[in-house]
Amino acid sequence: MKSQMDYSGRKPTAVATKKSTSTKSKTKPAPVEEPTEHLTVSVMTDVVLFTFDDQQLKVLLVRRSTPPFEGLWAFPGGYLEQEEELDGCAARELKEETGLTGARLKQWGAVGTIARDPRGRSVSVVYFGAVSSEVSKPQPADAIDEAEFHPVKRRPRLAFDHETIIKALLNTLRDEIIRSEILFDFFRSVIPSSDMLALIEQVWGTTADRRKWDSFMHSLPFLQEMSGGSRFRLDRTEMRRWLRTHTLPIADLFSN
Repeated sequence: MKSQMDYSGRKPTAVATKKSTSTKSKTKPAPVEEPTEHLTVSVMTDVVLFTFDDQQLKVLLVRRSTPPFEGLWAFPGGYLEQEEELDGCAARELKEETGLTGARLKQWGAVGTIARDPRGRSVSVVYFGAVSSEVSKPQPADAIDEAEFHPVKRRPRLAFDHETIIKALLNTLRDEIIRSEILFDFFRSVIPSSDMLALIEQVWGTTADRRKWDSFMHSLPFLQEMSGGSRFRLDRTEMRRWLRTHTLPIADLFSN
């Protein structure tokens, strides 16, 4: 067999290839330390339910009969059960502690500051809503001493971080009455004109321009005038349809 030649006629030279003997060490990532314990956090719901009675904006509170904060007032609420959705927990606790059912509740947000509950770390998902005073007659139950609606302006000292929550929720309520049906949840099918005006003023925190009130009420197509303008009949279905594309011009009542 002939030897393999390169293009110049010479035999190719064998080149020995040495493996790299570099002693440069590779830096290994530090091992990730696995946590030995997981944080245990209790999940609960609280319900902030408003009504309007005796020309006053009121909030539902229950008096605690057990520690912590025994004897203080708080929102109805309690722990989430294993096989329970958050919405269901809020409705269940409201019923168990006050006997109230059927309230339209909306999730507001969650609170979970470290020291909010002396029993341990907890996160509460807060719900809010409004009901007519004609149907909202709370009955204390489930280790609750008392359950009643208190005037928001003269509310008692509250347990946990509930004072912080209600202050924030009052700001939310001001926005909600413009764009959602919660303003009409305060009433049944007939709305006294003076009651709605007083409610809006208390939520807004100032006095409305009374000269604009009649035109405001008559501008809403889902309200039918009764009794010479002192009361209005609410078409709830039409109200919901209208609110899909409109907002209530409440701010105009307070503009100069």
